[in-house]
Amino acid sequence: MYSGKKKLGEGGFNTAYLSDENDFVFKINFNPSATDTPERSVRLWDAINPGYPAKVMKVKELGKGWQCPYIHGRQSTDEEMSQALVDIFNKTGRIIVDAVAKKNFITTEKGQVICIDIGLALQMENREKAQFSTAIRRHSVVSLDTWKEFNYDYNTNFFENDSSRANPNTTSTIKALLFIKANRPDMFGVNFLKNDKDGIIQSLAQAYDHSMPYHAFRSQAVVQHGLNILLEKRPLYLENLQKSCVHELQKYINSRGNIKNEKYTRSLGTIFFRKTDVSTYKIKQAQSAIEKIQNADSIDEIGTLITACLNNKTLMKSGKFFSSDFASRISMCQLMVETAQKNKPDTDPTLLSNKKLSSIPKV
Repeated sequence: MYSGKKKLGEGGFNTAYLSDENDFVFKINFNPSATDTPERSVRLWDAINPGYPAKVMKVKELGKGWQCPYIHGRQSTDEEMSQALVDIFNKTGRIIVDAVAKKNFITTEKGQVICIDIGLALQMENREKAQFSTAIRRHSVVSLDTWKEFNYDYNTNFFENDSSRANPNTTSTIKALLFIKANRPDMFGVNFLKNDKDGIIQSLAQAYDHSMPYHAFRSQAVVQHGLNILLEKRPLYLENLQKSCVHELQKYINSRGNIKNEKYTRSLGTIFFRKTDVSTYKIKQAQSAIEKIQNADSIDEIGTLITACLNNKTLMKSGKFFSSDFASRISMCQLMVETAQKNKPDTDPTLLSNKKLSSIPKV
């Protein structure tokens, strides 16, 4: 129960209230919109903090918002936050850029590291979605430079303060993840950053710094070293690109429901908030695109398949209240193709595996 008397405070995106029993927190977004809804906050919270479920609810005295458990614990250490950032990126593709903010990460008595404030991760997700889902702009949807600029917007406010200096491992990990996201959008698993004994995080963080326009003594050699590390960890071969694109499109399908025993079941959100015929069509097109990508024989062929999707106005069309998630996913695939084409390996057939990926059930 919430009386509204126990106000925890205001973050960058929410006003938070503690329940009268001190066991839950109720949050209200400052500027709720179609992209900043309690539903989206709950989805992202649950993805980042599995095991601590949140839910959308209305409180008579406060209005509509979302509730999550009140996490008891201590301020997480620098190393704990660094490791948690890698785990969160692996699970969600999201980066908690303000991780070093006080009490943003809490460690429970059982040693679980929980992200308390997902506000900036949500804002980044919303901006990314908006960047990729506006109606058709051009066949090459987003250039690499534009994508880098999008990520670098978050730099100056977080890396030059006392909290960042007090948590060097976390700060370097954030920079390393931003460098990966800006230069290798196809990378969705970065376990090589866990228990880093080879100084990879530091090398990628330095590459990030040297790629920034404000850096006083930028060195392209430092940046290239970072890029070479990523190429070594995940070569830009056909099979890897196929897996990355399939992973991205599968996320779209999963966001609309689930497949069990080759039967597709729509989620409640899809049933109540999306048109059945349009959703079914997009899901089938996503599955068709996955199958074609799995059977592609070259990176350029994948690019041609994606361009066909981008030219499909029905797939790209946004709803009345929501931008097109399919558009953002297929556009991210296009960015992956651009990255691969820019750094395409030699056409040695041994580099471009023709191994077909396993197919997925049909709707």
